[in-house]
Amino acid sequence: MNHPFRPTTARNEETPLSATEDELREQFSMQYDDDHWFPFVEDENANVTGYGHQDKAQFAAEVNRYDEVCNGAPFSEEEQWDEGYVGHYWVSIAPDGETLQRTTPDDPSALPVTGLWGQR
Repeated sequence: MNHPFRPTTARNEETPLSATEDELREQFSMQYDDDHWFPFVEDENANVTGYGHQDKAQFAAEVNRYDEVCNGAPFSEEEQWDEGYVGHYWVSIAPDGETLQRTTPDDPSALPVTGLWGQR
């Protein structure tokens, strides 16, 4: 998954973690327009990722709100996302500085994220 990350967010010997929690949350969020801010980013494959292990139901509700803003109208109830589609993951930033790769919590470069991946 490609996201607009700065390599300084990775935690390892080559690139120590220099971003604060607030900076990471900002990097994993988007200001859609003047009126709409979302606690996640979307990649070119429509995967949605937010920093930290967020409440899954609230995350799904925010994705639904985002979809409504993008489409100009809400999806039907059957088309809306719920917490069952949302996962908590551990990722690290790949050497290219832009791509996320899944990892384990014990990886020194691991970052916690919440995502709705591979379904949109």
